[in-house]
Amino acid sequence: MLKNSLKQIWSLNSAPQVIKLFGKCCKNYIFETELETTDYRFDLSLCILKSEIDSLLNYWGKNDLKAIFEKSTDWKNIYRFCSEWGDRDSILSKHISDIWFEFDDHELTNLFPGPCLFFSPMHLNRSNIRDKIQNISRLYDTALATLFGDAFTAAIKGNVQRCIKALPKNGAIFQMGAMLPRKLKSVRLCTVMPVNDYPPYLEEIGWRGSFDYLIALLESLARLADGIFVDIDIWEEISPKFGIECVYRKTESLNREQGTSDLQRLLNYLTGLNLCTKDKVEGIMGWINEPLEEHEDGTWLKGCCPISK
Repeated sequence: MLKNSLKQIWSLNSAPQVIKLFGKCCKNYIFETELETTDYRFDLSLCILKSEIDSLLNYWGKNDLKAIFEKSTDWKNIYRFCSEWGDRDSILSKHISDIWFEFDDHELTNLFPGPCLFFSPMHLNRSNIRDKIQNISRLYDTALATLFGDAFTAAIKGNVQRCIKALPKNGAIFQMGAMLPRKLKSVRLCTVMPVNDYPPYLEEIGWRGSFDYLIALLESLARLADGIFVDIDIWEEISPKFGIECVYRKTESLNREQGTSDLQRLLNYLTGLNLCTKDKVEGIMGWINEPLEEHEDGTWLKGCCPISK
């Protein structure tokens, strides 16, 4: 049911708008769907690798999309960001490996959908702590100032810098997102560090959520997945909400059957916590065992899998 529902929504609503914006310039993408409800709506994220940015900029130029972008402040800033990323001498080009355009489900039906934009640093998170703080701060200040424009206030900038400086030795920001279409524009930090490092880190940055609930959940999920990431939203303050990403890493020793059973255990556990419906478990497991076929207008649907949230 999940597979058929996503195919139908894609075909009827999102394909014409998204294809117009990207053509066939990207090959990597994910769907995200809520686990706690039986609603089959989804968010769509498209990835542009560093090796693909020239093709995207050329596509935009040939189809005169720059003129359309000028009508939207967010898209105008995104175009500036992508153009600078395409400049081999820029700090963005030197330190960002890929970017993701994330379209919320309600945006997909708009004539001109607006995305959140995520970007990933390359080697900065593996440098020594002093260089990490200095270089990542400079990179993110440049990137966010370009994407937010006047909306990148001193308060948001200060909060982002505080979150970077507070990173523990084994901590990193593997992605940062500019949540541009949201009513309250914010920055999303996607962090990774040992579970035990999260309490002091969150306390230092001024997070005011439920520490006991978060840590108990992280510790239990860490026993069911290969990796745990925590996402935090920042605007004039640090949001008390959080997101958790569970990751399974592909290895030569991990066969398909074992990977599927690990995911089944995770979904069953979430169902027991009322964080997932049985219907969604069946849909996701069915999706994995029967990948989508190629879409008639391109290749984006071939072999894609859902990411749940």
